[in-house]
Amino acid sequence: MKVAFLTVFLNHHQVPLCLALAKYADEFTLILTQALPEKAESLGYHEMNDAYDFILRTYDGSTPESKIEQVIRDCDVVIYGGAPYHYYDLRKDDPRPSFIYIERFFRRGMLQKYYPKARKRIYQNASRYNRSNYFALCASAFGSQDVSRCGFSLEKCFKWGYFPEVKALDADELFSRKRHEKIHILWVGRLIWWKFPEDAVSLAEQLKENGIAFSMEIIGEGDCEGMLARKIAKEKLSDCVTLAGSMHPEDIRLHMEEAEIFVFTSGRKEGWGAVVNEAMSSGCAVVADAEAGSVPYLIENGKDGFIYRSRSVSELYEKTVRLIKNPVERERMGRAAYQKMKTLWNADEAAERLIKTCRDYKDGGVAPLYKDGPMSPAEYLKNNWFRDDC
Repeated sequence: MKVAFLTVFLNHHQVPLCLALAKYADEFTLILTQALPEKAESLGYHEMNDAYDFILRTYDGSTPESKIEQVIRDCDVVIYGGAPYHYYDLRKDDPRPSFIYIERFFRRGMLQKYYPKARKRIYQNASRYNRSNYFALCASAFGSQDVSRCGFSLEKCFKWGYFPEVKALDADELFSRKRHEKIHILWVGRLIWWKFPEDAVSLAEQLKENGIAFSMEIIGEGDCEGMLARKIAKEKLSDCVTLAGSMHPEDIRLHMEEAEIFVFTSGRKEGWGAVVNEAMSSGCAVVADAEAGSVPYLIENGKDGFIYRSRSVSELYEKTVRLIKNPVERERMGRAAYQKMKTLWNADEAAERLIKTCRDYKDGGVAPLYKDGPMSPAEYLKNNWFRDDC
Protein backbone atom coordinates (compact mmCIF):
# COMPACT_ATOMS: atom_id res chain seq x y z
CA MET A 1 0.00 0.00 0.00
CA LYS A 2 1.36 3.41 -1.02
CA VAL A 3 0.79 6.25 1.46
CA ALA A 4 1.51 9.97 1.13
CA PHE A 5 1.37 12.55 3.92
CA LEU A 6 1.30 16.27 3.04
CA THR A 7 2.19 18.81 5.71
CA VAL A 8 3.92 22.16 6.03
CA PHE A 9 7.35 21.41 7.54
CA LEU A 10 8.72 18.49 9.52
CA ASN A 11 9.09 18.87 13.29
CA HIS A 12 9.98 16.56 16.16
CA HIS A 13 6.31 15.90 16.98
CA GLN A 14 5.65 14.49 13.50
CA VAL A 15 8.76 12.35 13.10
CA PRO A 16 7.48 9.30 15.05
CA LEU A 17 4.28 9.12 12.97
CA CYS A 18 6.20 9.46 9.69
CA LEU A 19 8.62 6.69 10.69
CA ALA A 20 5.72 4.47 11.72
CA LEU A 21 3.88 5.07 8.44
CA ALA A 22 7.09 4.22 6.58
CA LYS A 23 7.27 1.02 8.64
CA TYR A 24 3.72 -0.19 7.95
CA ALA A 25 3.17 1.07 4.40
CA ASP A 26 4.70 -0.62 1.39
CA GLU A 27 5.81 2.80 0.20
CA PHE A 28 5.65 6.09 2.09
CA THR A 29 6.19 9.66 0.87
CA LEU A 30 6.23 12.79 3.02
CA ILE A 31 5.46 15.91 0.97
CA LEU A 32 6.51 19.18 2.63
CA THR A 33 5.04 22.44 1.38
CA GLN A 34 6.92 25.06 3.41
CA ALA A 35 10.40 25.82 4.69
CA LEU A 36 10.91 26.00 8.44
CA PRO A 37 9.84 29.53 9.51
CA GLU A 38 12.28 31.63 11.53
CA LYS A 39 9.67 31.93 14.28
CA ALA A 40 9.58 28.14 14.64
CA GLU A 41 13.34 28.08 15.25
CA SER A 42 12.89 30.45 18.19
CA LEU A 43 10.38 27.98 19.66
CA GLY A 44 12.91 25.16 19.70
CA TYR A 45 12.28 23.58 16.28
CA HIS A 46 15.20 22.83 14.00
CA GLU A 47 15.53 22.19 10.28
CA MET A 48 14.49 18.63 9.38
CA ASN A 49 13.05 19.07 5.89
CA ASP A 50 15.84 17.01 4.28
CA ALA A 51 16.38 14.53 7.12
CA TYR A 52 14.85 11.42 5.46
CA ASP A 53 14.92 9.87 2.03
CA PHE A 54 11.11 9.61 1.89
CA ILE A 55 10.76 13.44 1.80
CA LEU A 56 9.74 15.49 -1.24
CA ARG A 57 9.64 19.30 -1.09
CA THR A 58 7.27 21.45 -3.15
CA TYR A 59 8.65 24.91 -2.27
CA ASP A 60 12.29 24.92 -3.39
CA GLY A 61 12.24 23.43 -6.89
CA SER A 62 13.94 20.21 -5.76
CA THR A 63 11.01 18.12 -7.04
CA PRO A 64 9.09 18.87 -10.27
CA GLU A 65 5.45 19.77 -9.69
CA SER A 66 4.42 17.03 -12.08
CA LYS A 67 6.08 14.43 -9.86
CA ILE A 68 4.35 15.76 -6.73
CA GLU A 69 0.98 15.53 -8.43
CA GLN A 70 1.72 12.07 -9.79
CA VAL A 71 2.63 10.77 -6.32
CA ILE A 72 -0.65 12.11 -4.93
CA ARG A 73 -2.63 10.48 -7.74
CA ASP A 74 -0.78 7.16 -7.52
CA CYS A 75 -1.01 6.62 -3.76
CA ASP A 76 -3.60 4.32 -2.27
CA VAL A 77 -3.98 6.65 0.71
CA VAL A 78 -3.28 10.37 1.10
CA ILE A 79 -3.25 12.28 4.40
CA TYR A 80 -3.59 16.05 4.16
CA GLY A 81 -2.08 17.87 7.11
CA GLY A 82 -1.38 21.19 5.44
CA ALA A 83 -1.15 21.86 1.71
CA PRO A 84 -2.43 24.16 -1.06
CA TYR A 85 -6.00 23.25 -1.93
CA HIS A 86 -5.26 22.17 -5.50
CA TYR A 87 -3.47 19.15 -4.01
CA TYR A 88 -6.69 18.20 -2.21
CA ASP A 89 -8.65 18.44 -5.44
CA LEU A 90 -6.40 15.90 -7.16
CA ARG A 91 -8.19 13.22 -5.09
CA LYS A 92 -11.66 14.74 -5.15
CA ASP A 93 -13.16 12.09 -7.43
CA ASP A 94 -10.83 9.25 -6.46
CA PRO A 95 -12.65 6.23 -4.94
CA ARG A 96 -9.67 5.47 -2.68
CA PRO A 97 -9.63 6.94 0.86
CA SER A 98 -8.09 10.29 1.69
CA PHE A 99 -7.86 11.86 5.13
CA ILE A 100 -7.88 15.48 6.29
CA TYR A 101 -6.06 16.32 9.53
CA ILE A 102 -8.52 18.53 11.45
CA GLU A 103 -8.14 20.35 14.77
CA ARG A 104 -11.13 22.60 15.34
CA PHE A 105 -12.72 25.46 13.42
CA PHE A 106 -14.71 27.36 16.05
CA ARG A 107 -12.21 28.19 18.77
CA ARG A 108 -13.98 31.52 19.36
CA GLY A 109 -17.50 30.07 19.48
CA MET A 110 -20.17 29.19 16.93
CA LEU A 111 -20.69 32.80 15.79
CA GLN A 112 -17.35 32.40 14.04
CA LYS A 113 -19.21 30.18 11.55
CA TYR A 114 -20.72 33.29 9.99
CA TYR A 115 -17.47 35.19 9.42
CA PRO A 116 -16.59 35.28 5.69
CA LYS A 117 -13.04 33.94 6.23
CA ALA A 118 -14.34 31.14 8.43
CA ARG A 119 -17.06 30.17 5.93
CA LYS A 120 -14.44 29.96 3.19
CA ARG A 121 -12.18 27.79 5.38
CA ILE A 122 -15.11 25.51 6.29
CA TYR A 123 -15.92 25.01 2.61
CA GLN A 124 -12.30 24.40 1.64
CA ASN A 125 -11.60 21.94 4.48
CA ALA A 126 -14.85 20.09 5.06
CA SER A 127 -18.17 20.62 3.28
CA ARG A 128 -16.83 20.47 -0.29
CA TYR A 129 -15.52 16.94 0.36
CA ASN A 130 -18.56 15.48 2.12
CA ARG A 131 -19.60 13.48 -0.95
CA SER A 132 -16.08 12.29 -1.70
CA ASN A 133 -14.11 9.50 -0.10
CA TYR A 134 -12.59 11.97 2.33
CA PHE A 135 -12.44 11.25 6.05
CA ALA A 136 -11.50 13.44 9.01
CA LEU A 137 -8.64 12.62 11.33
CA CYS A 138 -9.72 14.65 14.34
CA ALA A 139 -6.66 16.04 16.11
CA SER A 140 -9.01 17.64 18.61
CA ALA A 141 -11.81 16.05 20.58
CA PHE A 142 -13.98 18.95 19.40
CA GLY A 143 -13.09 18.66 15.70
CA SER A 144 -15.92 16.24 14.94
CA GLN A 145 -18.43 18.65 16.51
CA ASP A 146 -17.20 21.51 14.36
CA VAL A 147 -17.08 19.69 11.01
CA SER A 148 -20.45 17.99 11.56
CA ARG A 149 -21.96 21.45 12.07
CA CYS A 150 -20.60 22.29 8.62
CA GLY A 151 -22.34 19.39 6.87
CA PHE A 152 -19.49 16.86 7.07
CA SER A 153 -20.74 13.41 8.08
CA LEU A 154 -19.94 12.48 11.69
CA GLU A 155 -19.60 8.86 10.54
CA LYS A 156 -16.53 9.88 8.56
CA CYS A 157 -14.70 11.25 11.62
CA PHE A 158 -11.98 9.28 13.41
CA LYS A 159 -10.14 10.01 16.64
CA TRP A 160 -6.59 11.04 15.89
CA GLY A 161 -4.07 13.47 17.32
CA TYR A 162 -0.37 14.22 17.41
CA PHE A 163 2.04 11.51 18.41
CA PRO A 164 5.32 12.63 20.01
CA GLU A 165 7.91 10.01 20.83
CA VAL A 166 7.08 7.57 23.62
CA LYS A 167 10.42 6.53 25.08
CA ALA A 168 10.99 3.01 26.34
CA LEU A 169 11.59 3.72 30.02
CA ASP A 170 12.13 1.54 33.06
CA ALA A 171 9.05 2.51 35.05
CA ASP A 172 10.51 1.73 38.46
CA GLU A 173 13.65 3.75 37.73
CA LEU A 174 11.56 6.60 36.30
CA PHE A 175 9.39 6.90 39.38
CA SER A 176 12.36 6.65 41.73
CA ARG A 177 13.60 9.88 40.10
CA LYS A 178 10.27 11.57 40.82
CA ARG A 179 10.46 11.23 44.58
CA HIS A 180 11.62 14.62 45.82
CA GLU A 181 11.61 16.18 49.26
CA LYS A 182 9.27 18.87 47.92
CA ILE A 183 6.69 18.03 45.25
CA HIS A 184 7.83 19.22 41.82
CA ILE A 185 5.17 20.79 39.56
CA LEU A 186 5.84 21.58 35.89
CA TRP A 187 4.18 23.82 33.28
CA VAL A 188 5.42 23.90 29.66
CA GLY A 189 4.29 25.95 26.68
CA ARG A 190 4.43 29.30 24.95
CA LEU A 191 3.76 32.10 27.40
CA ILE A 192 0.78 33.54 25.52
CA TRP A 193 -2.61 34.65 26.78
CA TRP A 194 -4.76 31.75 25.57
CA LYS A 195 -2.58 29.18 27.31
CA PHE A 196 -3.31 30.99 30.62
CA PRO A 197 0.08 30.45 32.31
CA GLU A 198 -1.06 32.89 35.00
CA ASP A 199 -3.42 30.16 36.27
CA ALA A 200 -0.35 28.10 37.16
CA VAL A 201 1.05 31.05 39.13
CA SER A 202 -2.33 31.49 40.86
CA LEU A 203 -2.16 27.81 41.79
CA ALA A 204 1.30 28.38 43.29
CA GLU A 205 -0.02 31.37 45.24
CA GLN A 206 -2.77 29.26 46.84
CA LEU A 207 -0.40 26.39 47.61
CA LYS A 208 2.01 28.74 49.40
CA GLU A 209 -0.79 30.48 51.30
CA ASN A 210 -1.87 27.11 52.64
CA GLY A 211 1.62 26.09 53.76
CA ILE A 212 2.14 23.33 51.17
CA ALA A 213 5.79 22.68 50.29
CA PHE A 214 6.41 22.55 46.51
CA SER A 215 8.55 23.84 43.67
CA MET A 216 7.10 24.92 40.33
CA GLU A 217 8.99 25.35 37.07
CA ILE A 218 7.48 27.19 34.11
CA ILE A 219 9.27 26.44 30.82
CA GLY A 220 8.66 28.62 27.79
CA GLU A 221 8.82 32.17 26.51
CA GLY A 222 6.34 34.62 25.05
CA ASP A 223 4.44 37.87 25.47
CA CYS A 224 3.17 37.00 28.96
CA GLU A 225 6.63 36.51 30.45
CA GLY A 226 6.87 40.01 31.90
CA MET A 227 3.39 39.82 33.40
CA LEU A 228 4.22 36.48 35.03
CA ALA A 229 7.51 37.79 36.44
CA ARG A 230 5.68 40.74 37.99
CA LYS A 231 3.01 38.48 39.45
CA ILE A 232 5.62 36.14 40.93
CA ALA A 233 7.47 39.10 42.49
CA LYS A 234 4.27 40.72 43.81
CA GLU A 235 3.08 37.52 45.50
CA LYS A 236 6.59 36.72 46.80
CA LEU A 237 6.76 33.39 44.99
CA SER A 238 10.33 33.56 43.71
CA ASP A 239 11.44 31.00 46.31
CA CYS A 240 9.10 28.36 44.87
CA VAL A 241 8.32 29.37 41.24
CA THR A 242 10.97 29.54 38.50
CA LEU A 243 10.60 31.01 35.03
CA ALA A 244 13.07 28.77 33.18
CA GLY A 245 12.77 30.26 29.68
CA SER A 246 12.81 28.22 26.49
CA MET A 247 14.53 24.84 26.20
CA HIS A 248 15.37 22.27 23.56
CA PRO A 249 12.60 19.63 23.31
CA GLU A 250 14.92 16.87 24.55
CA ASP A 251 15.76 18.90 27.66
CA ILE A 252 12.06 19.51 28.30
CA ARG A 253 11.44 15.77 28.29
CA LEU A 254 14.15 15.31 30.91
CA HIS A 255 12.43 17.88 33.12
CA MET A 256 9.12 16.06 32.63
CA GLU A 257 10.74 12.82 33.75
CA GLU A 258 11.75 14.56 36.99
CA ALA A 259 8.36 16.17 37.68
CA GLU A 260 5.60 14.51 39.70
CA ILE A 261 2.74 16.75 38.54
CA PHE A 262 2.19 18.48 35.19
CA VAL A 263 -0.40 21.25 34.96
CA PHE A 264 -1.96 22.08 31.60
CA THR A 265 -3.98 25.30 31.65
CA SER A 266 -4.76 25.86 27.95
CA GLY A 267 -8.44 26.29 27.10
CA ARG A 268 -10.56 25.92 23.97
CA LYS A 269 -8.10 27.69 21.65
CA GLU A 270 -5.62 24.82 22.15
CA GLY A 271 -6.22 22.63 19.10
CA TRP A 272 -4.41 19.64 20.60
CA GLY A 273 -1.57 20.18 23.08
CA ALA A 274 1.23 17.67 22.46
CA VAL A 275 2.82 18.50 25.82
CA VAL A 276 0.05 16.41 27.40
CA ASN A 277 1.22 13.37 25.40
CA GLU A 278 4.79 14.09 26.43
CA ALA A 279 3.99 14.60 30.11
CA MET A 280 1.95 11.39 30.27
CA SER A 281 4.73 9.57 28.39
CA SER A 282 7.07 10.81 31.12
CA GLY A 283 4.94 9.40 33.93
CA CYS A 284 3.56 12.72 35.17
CA ALA A 285 0.20 12.92 36.91
CA VAL A 286 -1.46 15.54 34.68
CA VAL A 287 -4.06 18.07 35.82
CA ALA A 288 -5.62 19.56 32.68
CA ASP A 289 -8.29 21.99 31.49
CA ALA A 290 -11.32 20.17 30.04
CA GLU A 291 -11.59 22.29 26.88
CA ALA A 292 -8.11 21.71 25.42
CA GLY A 293 -8.30 19.51 22.33
CA SER A 294 -6.27 16.52 23.50
CA VAL A 295 -7.65 16.22 27.02
CA PRO A 296 -10.95 14.35 26.42
CA TYR A 297 -9.11 11.79 24.26
CA LEU A 298 -6.02 11.25 26.39
CA ILE A 299 -7.14 11.56 30.00
CA GLU A 300 -9.69 9.44 31.85
CA ASN A 301 -10.53 11.60 34.85
CA GLY A 302 -9.32 10.06 38.08
CA LYS A 303 -7.64 7.11 36.39
CA ASP A 304 -4.62 8.43 34.50
CA GLY A 305 -4.90 12.13 35.31
CA PHE A 306 -7.30 14.79 36.54
CA ILE A 307 -9.51 17.11 34.48
CA TYR A 308 -10.93 20.38 35.77
CA ARG A 309 -13.60 22.73 34.46
CA SER A 310 -12.13 25.33 32.14
CA ARG A 311 -10.43 28.27 33.90
CA SER A 312 -11.49 27.04 37.35
CA VAL A 313 -8.37 27.74 39.40
CA SER A 314 -10.18 26.45 42.49
CA GLU A 315 -10.63 23.03 40.87
CA LEU A 316 -7.06 23.10 39.58
CA TYR A 317 -5.93 23.78 43.14
CA GLU A 318 -8.20 21.12 44.67
CA LYS A 319 -6.99 18.36 42.35
CA THR A 320 -3.35 19.36 42.59
CA VAL A 321 -3.54 19.26 46.39
CA ARG A 322 -5.17 15.85 46.22
CA LEU A 323 -2.20 14.57 44.24
CA ILE A 324 0.31 16.23 46.56
CA LYS A 325 -1.26 14.69 49.66
CA ASN A 326 -1.72 11.23 48.15
CA PRO A 327 1.62 9.97 46.79
CA VAL A 328 0.27 6.47 46.13
CA GLU A 329 -2.57 7.84 43.99
CA ARG A 330 -0.18 10.24 42.28
CA GLU A 331 2.21 7.46 41.27
CA ARG A 332 -0.66 5.19 40.25
CA MET A 333 -1.94 7.87 37.87
CA GLY A 334 1.53 8.53 36.49
CA ARG A 335 2.09 4.84 35.81
CA ALA A 336 -1.34 4.51 34.17
CA ALA A 337 -0.61 7.55 32.01
CA TYR A 338 2.71 6.12 30.85
CA GLN A 339 1.07 2.76 30.10
CA LYS A 340 -1.66 4.41 28.01
CA MET A 341 0.90 6.24 25.91
CA LYS A 342 3.05 3.13 25.57
CA THR A 343 0.22 0.83 24.45
CA LEU A 344 -2.43 3.04 22.83
CA TRP A 345 -1.73 6.69 22.08
CA ASN A 346 1.51 6.37 20.16
CA ALA A 347 2.65 6.71 16.57
CA ASP A 348 3.16 3.00 15.99
CA GLU A 349 -0.37 2.10 17.09
CA ALA A 350 -1.88 4.98 15.12
CA ALA A 351 -0.06 4.12 11.88
CA GLU A 352 -0.84 0.41 12.14
CA ARG A 353 -4.53 1.11 12.77
CA LEU A 354 -4.77 3.57 9.89
CA ILE A 355 -3.11 1.18 7.44
CA LYS A 356 -5.33 -1.69 8.64
CA THR A 357 -8.45 0.45 8.20
CA CYS A 358 -7.40 1.42 4.69
CA ARG A 359 -6.50 -2.13 3.66
CA ASP A 360 -9.94 -3.33 4.70
CA TYR A 361 -11.55 -0.38 2.91
CA LYS A 362 -9.56 -1.10 -0.23
CA ASP A 363 -10.47 -4.78 -0.12
CA GLY A 364 -14.16 -4.04 0.12
CA GLY A 365 -14.50 -5.03 3.76
CA VAL A 366 -16.00 -3.05 6.63
CA ALA A 367 -13.50 -0.65 8.20
CA PRO A 368 -12.69 -1.83 11.75
CA LEU A 369 -14.14 0.34 14.50
CA TYR A 370 -11.80 0.39 17.47
CA LYS A 371 -13.44 1.11 20.79
CA ASP A 372 -10.94 3.76 21.80
CA GLY A 373 -7.74 5.42 20.73
CA PRO A 374 -6.56 6.32 17.22
CA MET A 375 -8.98 5.41 14.41
CA SER A 376 -11.90 4.82 16.76
CA PRO A 377 -15.11 6.77 16.03
CA ALA A 378 -14.90 10.45 16.95
CA GLU A 379 -18.17 11.14 18.71
CA TYR A 380 -19.87 14.53 18.85
CA LEU A 381 -18.48 16.19 21.96
CA LYS A 382 -20.09 19.33 23.35
CA ASN A 383 -17.97 22.14 24.77
CA ASN A 384 -19.47 21.63 28.24
CA TRP A 385 -18.97 17.86 28.10
CA PHE A 386 -17.11 17.52 31.39
CA ARG A 387 -18.91 16.31 34.50
CA ASP A 388 -16.64 15.71 37.48
CA ASP A 389 -17.21 12.33 39.10
CA CYS A 390 -14.03 12.19 41.21
